[in-house]
Amino acid sequence: MVVTDRAGSHDEKDEKKGKESKMEMICGTVKPRLYQRQCLYFDLILTYKIFFHLNDLDADAFFTFNRSYSTRGHMYKLFPVYTRVDVYKYFFSNRVVEPWNSLPAEPHHFSSLSTFKTFLRSVDLSQFVQQ
Repeated sequence: MVVTDRAGSHDEKDEKKGKESKMEMICGTVKPRLYQRQCLYFDLILTYKIFFHLNDLDADAFFTFNRSYSTRGHMYKLFPVYTRVDVYKYFFSNRVVEPWNSLPAEPHHFSSLSTFKTFLRSVDLSQFVQQ
């Protein structure tokens, strides 16, 4: 049984209060951008998995592919789906098209999932994260 005096419990309260204020500061400024960047990173990985059939999802149900290989950048471009419904523009398959198409990738970056993840860590995705 551990017995603490009032001064000890007071210090614990101050320590907890200090942690809470630090968390408020982080959540207020840094965390939303970090969270958005992390979500974009995982969205691009999921797009890779769908595109190269590494999961059970049907790629044609999500994306419209560019079948022409005479494009700028990499040859795995996606076409955005245009709809009149405003809700659909925030859906995964529409949200990821612009970042995916702007990847400055070479064909060897798409050779395996681990190579693609390593490549994604080196790419600056900040232009797609809201300020």
